[in-house]
Amino acid sequence: MLKFFRRIRHRLLDSGKIKTYLVYAVGEILLVVIGILLALQLNNWNESRKDRATEINILNNIKEALHSDLDNTITNNMITCNKAISISETILKCSEENLAIPDSIKSEYVKLTRGRVFSPNLTPYKILESKGLDLVRNEKLQLMIAELYNKDYVFLNQLVENYQNNLTSFDRPLIRKHFKIRPNSYDFPYKPYNEKEMLADPEFMNTIGLLIRNNRGLLFGLENLKEQIDKILVLIESEVKTSKK
Repeated sequence: MLKFFRRIRHRLLDSGKIKTYLVYAVGEILLVVIGILLALQLNNWNESRKDRATEINILNNIKEALHSDLDNTITNNMITCNKAISISETILKCSEENLAIPDSIKSEYVKLTRGRVFSPNLTPYKILESKGLDLVRNEKLQLMIAELYNKDYVFLNQLVENYQNNLTSFDRPLIRKHFKIRPNSYDFPYKPYNEKEMLADPEFMNTIGLLIRNNRGLLFGLENLKEQIDKILVLIESEVKTSKK
């Protein structure tokens, strides 16, 4: 191809047709420029396609991580909080109305002392951070993911730490004061030494009130977090579907 154009140039020069040669030279330059532009465009398209593939792969990994967080950490904590609230409110009602604690609650005492653990899978987000958050083209999704991991997850972790501190410092000591721990009893591992004295102890009932308050606060944080994750999952699914078209 180059030899072909070179021969044309030589013929035009040899024939003395300078004007025609100049027109041809300009045309040849334009062809070269167009070729370079096309090559750059093709290269940009390839890079964009690679970035999009990387983005979708990371978004899929984040989606899997969020589903795992919902199933293994968030939902389980919500169930545990609701159960602790139900037990605590029943005990509080029995104390206020001078009622006997139902047998259905007595087998659940042990759940009052259970801690809370929040251990989300952060690896996919850390990978996204290392490559740059702007890899996610959808700016709304990019912002929501960043806020989820840098704000919402941090806040929930603070709620869990606060819960654990109160549980360790205030709740467990008073619970153990009133309960005999029976390691060989599966149905009733915690049994009150004296139920009436326990229900009449204002310090213990304050502890029950604190458990209700802390579990409600943690449950509120978990519900908000679940709502945010559900919104992000919808946006991720939309991006993944769009990439396949």
